[in-house]
Amino acid sequence: MAWSQADRPYRLNTPLGKDVLLLREWRGEESLSTLFRYTVTAMSTRSDISAKELLLKKVSLLLRLPDGTDRTVHGVVSRLRRGGKAPVGLVAYELEIRPPQWVLDLDEGFEIFQNKSARDIVNALMTGVSTAWKLTRTVDERPATFRYRESRWNCAARLMEQEGVWFRFDHTGGDAQLVWSDSVASAKPAWGVTKLAFIEAADDTSRLTGLGVDATPFVSKTHLRTASEFLAMKSVHDTTASNGDFTPPSSMSAYLFDQQIAAHHAPAAAPNKVPYDAKVYSKLRQELAEVTAEVYHGTSTYVGLEPGAKSDVVNLSNASLNASLFITKVVHRGSNGDYFANESAKFEYDNEFEAIPAATPYRPARTTPWPHIGGSHTAVVVGPDGDEIYTDEWGRVQVVFKWDEDHKLDLKHSCWVRVATSSAGQQFGTVFLPRIGHEVIVEFLDGNPDNPIITGSLYNSANKHPWSLPGEKNSSGIRTKSTLKGGADDYNELRFDDSKGAELIYKQAQMDLETLVKNDERRKVEHDRTTEIKNNEEKTVKEGWERTTIEKGEQFITVADNNRTLHVEKEHTVTVNGGETITVIKDRKITVKQNQIHEITEDNNVKVDGKQDTTIKQDDTTTVTDGNSVLKVSMGDISAAAQMGDITIKASLGAITLEAMKKIELKVGGSSIVIDMKGVTITGPMVTLKGNAMAKVEAAIVQVDAKGVAMIKGAVTMIN
Repeated sequence: MAWSQADRPYRLNTPLGKDVLLLREWRGEESLSTLFRYTVTAMSTRSDISAKELLLKKVSLLLRLPDGTDRTVHGVVSRLRRGGKAPVGLVAYELEIRPPQWVLDLDEGFEIFQNKSARDIVNALMTGVSTAWKLTRTVDERPATFRYRESRWNCAARLMEQEGVWFRFDHTGGDAQLVWSDSVASAKPAWGVTKLAFIEAADDTSRLTGLGVDATPFVSKTHLRTASEFLAMKSVHDTTASNGDFTPPSSMSAYLFDQQIAAHHAPAAAPNKVPYDAKVYSKLRQELAEVTAEVYHGTSTYVGLEPGAKSDVVNLSNASLNASLFITKVVHRGSNGDYFANESAKFEYDNEFEAIPAATPYRPARTTPWPHIGGSHTAVVVGPDGDEIYTDEWGRVQVVFKWDEDHKLDLKHSCWVRVATSSAGQQFGTVFLPRIGHEVIVEFLDGNPDNPIITGSLYNSANKHPWSLPGEKNSSGIRTKSTLKGGADDYNELRFDDSKGAELIYKQAQMDLETLVKNDERRKVEHDRTTEIKNNEEKTVKEGWERTTIEKGEQFITVADNNRTLHVEKEHTVTVNGGETITVIKDRKITVKQNQIHEITEDNNVKVDGKQDTTIKQDDTTTVTDGNSVLKVSMGDISAAAQMGDITIKASLGAITLEAMKKIELKVGGSSIVIDMKGVTITGPMVTLKGNAMAKVEAAIVQVDAKGVAMIKGAVTMIN
């Protein structure tokens, strides 16, 4: 006997060929923002249909409409089961039909999307399947979005739920096209079903068989707190209920903080501003709360009824139920009856549906799970070729996660990630940016994959510790590295060595070291202090004084191979309570441009091993107030010369003694008095001896010689 479903209202087309599978019964579940599921019971004369012949193969379900045309449901076989009741000679099979997009829910992977909108991300995720867009608003770009251990479908669905975008399926183009929409205005009549009406007619006439409405309370206002990724203050956006006859009390408010929005919509260009879209999300959340305010539940025999369509309820005795509805869910049931009955077979169809008023904005429930990333993960910092540090104005760095499927260490496969620090304030705190090639620890705030944060760094075989371990295990501290192209010895360092008895704090500045103390600085060194400077040292005290106190011990200043200059603008006072010794190996020069006073309370000894020259431009006065003045030359001469003046020697109360071993000579021009071992010789053009009272010449022999006239004259001349 040849079996055929051609004259049946419901048919199944498969790659196996015409009438290989005969549709017997079917059940379909369709909802907005849900991948539909049709379960079909079919029969076949073949008992050897294998899974590989049907699984993931495209099939179509043809459902005859009252006007004789077919409504087509396109999909792929997601499950095949053999068994069940069947007439003799036939084998029963059960097929589950899902949309082609369902295949996207079978994989699991990792992916990072940078600077893409949710729409762009969904398009990338749904490559290879049919999609269309009917949006009334522009979906904003997101800095970074992660797909972490989830299917492509799960990632796409949750993003659209967050954006308030729902989807339906359009089967009119020969495939199950998924249509994304955010407005009920995009709905169209379902396969000609423009009206839902109670009609008293034969069983095969499409009609409304039951209708009721559920009303539930909802929040009066949604307070949505969001925060930019770089904004400490949160922004509150309120949306007040506006739909339905029920007016909720003001106390029924929803206070929400959407960390996902905060992470996704951090405005990189203007991080100090809360994105305007936060208001949109507040409205979306309020509209989601109002979707269930009025829900119509009905039953009918309209085969063409499907989610995402609008239909008007008419001809109801209860006029309050006459309304324009937006269909959100339909559960179909149909049967081709008994194939042995032929023309007398009883065909059956009915459905249950849910709808909301067409004036109510529809928002999909946020049922798709968001991946939760627990624990810590590692990543590698990346950047452009030739750079060693790559960051933006917010101190973020780009990383590639090790679980990334491609794991290519380049910017294309990376994302910007904030870096945690021990302190972060308004232009103060600590800053240590991970460098390109560093392995870092990444955690995710609230487990949100779109909100990563770097919490630390790890050493590895490529990046080893700065100190040799375990040998230097007692050392800890900080060592940086000069950039660009710094060598192994090019670094700044602050190191602590905690070895007992040899504790040390070591500090190295690779180039310069600058310290600013805005008030006082105090240092206390319990033992020795050594400072070594290879070049210059300059110290400036701009206002005040400088004091060095050595309470016990000595001070040594050594200028080993150059000069020392001391410059004092005003007075210079040196007080030495003990003795002072100044040793100058070479020459010493003292220049006093004004007066110089030496005051010595006791003795003053000056010893010059060589010559001493003293040049005085004006007067020179030496006063000995109480004691003697002695000028002694051990070997050599004493000369006193007044080139343009007199020399006066006066002993006011004592005597003047001139004593020489050889000779004393007084000389003026051609006249002289010479006193030597032989005697006293007075020589001059004229020699005058004058005694005011008496002049006496006495000797054993007195000789007076005159070359010319010898004159002896007196009032009385006595010759004995």
